[in-house]
Amino acid sequence: MWEGVVEREEASHAAVVGKLALVCARANAENFIMPRNCRSIIASRACDASISQREKQELLLQALKLHVDWATTSSILVSLSGGYAELLGNKRTVRLPNFELDVRLSQALNDRGFVGKIKPEKDYITVYTKRAGRL
Repeated sequence: MWEGVVEREEASHAAVVGKLALVCARANAENFIMPRNCRSIIASRACDASISQREKQELLLQALKLHVDWATTSSILVSLSGGYAELLGNKRTVRLPNFELDVRLSQALNDRGFVGKIKPEKDYITVYTKRAGRL
């Protein structure tokens, strides 16, 4: 079914982007990877200001599974709250919220080689940044 998905003007509407985020959330929960032709629309909509933090995270998580590059990933991270933008800076470690979605997202960033070690703490996750090799 998803093989026929193409980027269209309708995808810019908040309701459609929200539905796309729900589809990505379901795919992420079931450990399913969408077809590669969905990558550009998922990645481009993950920065949409009209969607929630959780929806952005679900879109980014699926985009990472689809192997988006560091430039695309970094532009999405900047749009997220909770310390994600700090992953782009010169800090050695960044503290992120310790929620299940944040843990999965941190692990996906690690799997792609965009961040280093991840250390779960009681109230937060410590993520070691990785300045070299992200491009």
